[in-house]
Amino acid sequence: MKVGLLIGCCITVLIFNVQAQLLDTLTYSWQQPRKPFFALDFSKSFGGKFGADVFGFRGGVVQNKRLYYGLGYYRINSDRVTDIQTVTESGNDTLIPGKLKYRFVSANLEYVFFKTEKFQTSIPANIGFGYSFYEYFKQRGVAQKTTKNHAAIFTMGIAAHYKIVSWIGIGAGTSFASTLGTNPEHQQNFNTLTYNLGVKIFFDDLVAAIKNYKHQQNENTDDDKPQPDFK
Repeated sequence: MKVGLLIGCCITVLIFNVQAQLLDTLTYSWQQPRKPFFALDFSKSFGGKFGADVFGFRGGVVQNKRLYYGLGYYRINSDRVTDIQTVTESGNDTLIPGKLKYRFVSANLEYVFFKTEKFQTSIPANIGFGYSFYEYFKQRGVAQKTTKNHAAIFTMGIAAHYKIVSWIGIGAGTSFASTLGTNPEHQQNFNTLTYNLGVKIFFDDLVAAIKNYKHQQNENTDDDKPQPDFK
């Protein structure tokens, strides 16, 4: 009984210390200068009722390289398939399989709570508003779309990235995803846990790497120039 109580007290103290450290880091980051950032996201999401290919970009402000917030645009091409009723050229009704797709603008917030030169772990949160539709092929090579319906998507989770070089990283994560009950027309409301694998390109770090490379080239050029003889 006493041992269990002691362990519980130690865990409670540890949790409070971690929370205090995170709050201090977040407060310090908020006080730092704001710099623009831009990133591309390519990922494969799976789990729940279907998988999806995700492509998007986001931009905004970063502080202390830990606090990111801004806007983005995402395209989700899911594996969700349903039969679409359509009419053939001969006038007969038929069913054609269609895939569910989303397009939305999002507000993004991400806090990096652990960071080294190559590795970082963060808590990303996004809420997006846009529309969904099914895409199908009535004729070979000719894509058709169903009526677009308004939809919202909310995600929040934990993600980790390892930077291969300073401006490109590979990552994985898990998050809770929900359509917030906004997509009944396409019979695809969900509240589910998803897993993600992907690649991220950090354009602000890419620009910094290019500037650093040019600076080094200029220094090397200056070193190669003839030096004056003061003898």
